Amino acid sequence: MAKSQWTKAEPKGLPLIEIVCLVLEEAAQKVIRNKGAAGVDGITFEDLPRFLEKHGEKIKQKLRNGTYIPAPVKRVDIPKPNGGTRMLGIPTLLDRTIQQAIVMTIGGDFEEKFSNKIRG
Repeated sequence: MAKSQWTKAEPKGLPLIEIVCLVLEEAAQKVIRNKGAAGVDGITFEDLPRFLEKHGEKIKQKLRNGTYIPAPVKRVDIPKPNGGTRMLGIPTLLDRTIQQAIVMTIGGDFEEKFSNKIRG
């Protein structure tokens, strides 16, 4: 396994996955504020805080040891303005929370690099 190198998003000596675990609750609050639809597991944004309270440490451990597996995405047909439908994938709120925590951890570095390439 490669050694962790220090970056602006990663305090020295703390692997990125640990930072993801540290910001998981903050990420959950962002997901809850969005009030999105439940995924295939049926967990709603109202249920998410209790779910994380009960299962949060187990989820973090799975993230740390690389055994976390995202749930299947719920597929929903939504109408198009000109008629017909298109498929929309709805991940579970837990998976959205983990995705948000990852964005909070590394997103700034990527955003800066990509926005500079687009502009220049």
